[in-house]
Amino acid sequence: MRFSILTFAAVFGLLLARDAQAQYSPRTFAVGARFSGFAGSSERWAPALTLDGSWYIDHGFDVFLQVPLMIIQTSAGAETPSGAGQLFGTGGHLGIRYLFLQERVRPYAGVQLSALVLITKPELHYFFGPGAMAGVDFYLTDFLSLGVRGSYDLFVELNATPAQLDFPIVYTVATAGTATLDPAAPGADLTPLFETI
Repeated sequence: MRFSILTFAAVFGLLLARDAQAQYSPRTFAVGARFSGFAGSSERWAPALTLDGSWYIDHGFDVFLQVPLMIIQTSAGAETPSGAGQLFGTGGHLGIRYLFLQERVRPYAGVQLSALVLITKPELHYFFGPGAMAGVDFYLTDFLSLGVRGSYDLFVELNATPAQLDFPIVYTVATAGTATLDPAAPGADLTPLFETI
């Protein structure tokens, strides 16, 4: 008797159920807020407004782009006009993540390439590097979610000073064993190479 009641309830529920709908939009756009910390530099922390976009590929994979607009608090002695205060920064994170669940709670992990531009006077500072990230999004409605994210990026500074860019060029012919500083004048031996080193 119990089995027939459960079977009847299951069949009746299936007959009344609505058609299945996609629970994950293939393309999303979001506006968010975050805080970033910088280890090993004069910049301490940075609140940021973020613009996020993602495109669901398939089987739980998602490609995303995140563009932060940051105001970065700096400590004394930083490369700012006042020596301490605030800098503006922006950049982007382009990556791929795997969604472990595609329900109202969506934990994920992924990898990303990150770029960061700090606007200081008189020049800009460029950083680039890979990173790992993980997080979870809680969907309150179909269009509203709250999330917690953590990421760790390894940045390399891409700036070069004018002194670093001013270096000698030595033209060599290895098979002939010659070197010269002037491409119009042929070299006699490798002496210009060794003197430059």
